[in-house]
Amino acid sequence: MSKHATPLMLQASVLLLALVLSYPSVAKANPYLYDKQVSPPSDVKPPTTFVYPPINNTVYATNTVSLTINVSIPETEATAKYSLHLRYIRYQTDWKDSFFSVYEYPPGTGLWITDFLYNMTLAEIPEGSHNVTFVTIVDGGYGDGATFCWFNLESNSTIYFVVDLTSPSVSILSNENETCLTSDVPLNFAVNEPVAEISYSLDGKDNVTIAGNTTLTGLSVGVHNVKVFVWDPAGNVGASEIATFSLAEPEPKPFPTTPALIIVVVGVVLAGAGFLLIRKRVRGKTQ
Repeated sequence: MSKHATPLMLQASVLLLALVLSYPSVAKANPYLYDKQVSPPSDVKPPTTFVYPPINNTVYATNTVSLTINVSIPETEATAKYSLHLRYIRYQTDWKDSFFSVYEYPPGTGLWITDFLYNMTLAEIPEGSHNVTFVTIVDGGYGDGATFCWFNLESNSTIYFVVDLTSPSVSILSNENETCLTSDVPLNFAVNEPVAEISYSLDGKDNVTIAGNTTLTGLSVGVHNVKVFVWDPAGNVGASEIATFSLAEPEPKPFPTTPALIIVVVGVVLAGAGFLLIRKRVRGKTQ
């Protein structure tokens, strides 16, 4: 120190030395004079994002969907080499414009994490097809002389699902108020959307599962009713109106008069021919 230093300069130097000794981490945490943003090194792998239970292309009969998200940075040599850590995790839905934060690194705390698990609920989802995109940013860096080189790595993951709150509509196309003459009666119906299961109940009995239009067989004479039920992929159930129809007593077959008449005529002809033959023989003997 210069011999010309004033008491005030000496006091300031002592104070500065005390600050450095008291907070050594400050000098250690940022020993670089410069910093610059660079591209992520080639050996840095993007984070993985898992969402479960698996909901891709799943159909839900509710507008509230609960899920778990797990984001993690692959454990490689680069993880420690570049001090990789999660900076933030956000998501955006197709039915809202804003991004929502799931996790954000608290600046200055040094609480760097490489794995994040979070339970969340999406509520008030409108009916229809939807998607949710999760965006993860990873921070990292390395020293290059007096310069600290830092970088960000972004990873996106999108899930797709459907919310179906409406029950399917089914209508019976045959049998209503009909009188049938055969014990095999067709059961035809129409549905307004794809279905996962179909069944019918005949005369209030247990449901019978079918694949589509069918035939009711072995019906007894009298009045019958049938009702069709359908379930869509979301589990919503729809039911048709009850269709009532009757099975009439088969009419007796008419007596076969024509064949009988032919038999009678043939009999008369044969009898006449026999009579003539006998008469001819008798006449021959008398001569």
